[in-house]
Amino acid sequence: MSILLHGEERSTWPAFDLASAREFHARIGLEDTFTLLDGATAAGNAELVRAVLRR
Repeated sequence: MSILLHGEERSTWPAFDLASAREFHARIGLEDTFTLLDGATAAGNAELVRAVLRR
């Protein structure tokens, strides 16, 4: 069984970190948050994915 953690707005990044630590599945996109880790607004989904890959 797989588990997918999903956060919205402020909970997006903490949920993603928890999913990563527990080896759960996670997702990221503009439907989840517009905000990057540094508080800047993401230009699009690709920028959010790049931010995830840099973590």
